[in-house]
Amino acid sequence: MPKLNFVFISLTLLAFSVGSCLYGQSNQPNLDSLYEVWNDETLNDSIRIGALQKYTWFGFLYDDSDSAYALAEKSFLMAQEANLISFMGWARLGQGVTFEMRGFNTLAIEYYLKGVEYFEQVDDKAGIAGALNNIGMMYYELGDLDHAEQYYSKSLEYRLEVGDRKGTAGSYENLGIIEQDRGNYAKAFEYQKKSLEIMASVGHKSGIAASYAYMGKLHMNMGELDSAHYYYSRCLEIDKEVGKIKPIANHLIDMGFLII
Repeated sequence: MPKLNFVFISLTLLAFSVGSCLYGQSNQPNLDSLYEVWNDETLNDSIRIGALQKYTWFGFLYDDSDSAYALAEKSFLMAQEANLISFMGWARLGQGVTFEMRGFNTLAIEYYLKGVEYFEQVDDKAGIAGALNNIGMMYYELGDLDHAEQYYSKSLEYRLEVGDRKGTAGSYENLGIIEQDRGNYAKAFEYQKKSLEIMASVGHKSGIAASYAYMGKLHMNMGELDSAHYYYSRCLEIDKEVGKIKPIANHLIDMGFLII
């Protein structure tokens, strides 16, 4: 099963402004600084909660889902006390991700829908788009392509409305994967081409590489091996340029199938 586009919600989820001092040159958050901001009661609530949610995401989500859930609940209660509705929605989304990481897709959907409810109260279209995207991803994992397509399409509408270019590219990519699974390769290629054009326009090299990889796979499935080799080669060039080791290995394996 192809890997769906999740990076866009993960980047959106914690796009709170807590000060450039929290980031080093690599643009990775400094967890100690985030912890200090979270516990600095002289700062306003939105700054503190934003820092806590970033601290939770980058510090615990992938390695300790239980702690991530508990910290997200803490941020939810802080946001509830301060009546910061949008932050309440992001907290529920974060908790949904903890269930997703453990394979509890139905519970993840439940929490993503809770997030949507809060976002709708304050017309947070970016939040709604992110939650709908992840709901679509869960239905895809459950094998329900029709519902997955429905939620991806709704997410795409919101992303287009708010001008989220990278998110829009991710939605096109996910819709393309659904059409690929259905065997509608021409339509899948159209979606992937739209994703590639947007990624190229914003200079997102990893996104460009991912689009090339999907397009290579589509051509391979259609038996167009020369075109498949072209797109896989382009993908490989970019992965080498940005130092993505694991994708390089995967693409070399895919290119090997073109020879067999």
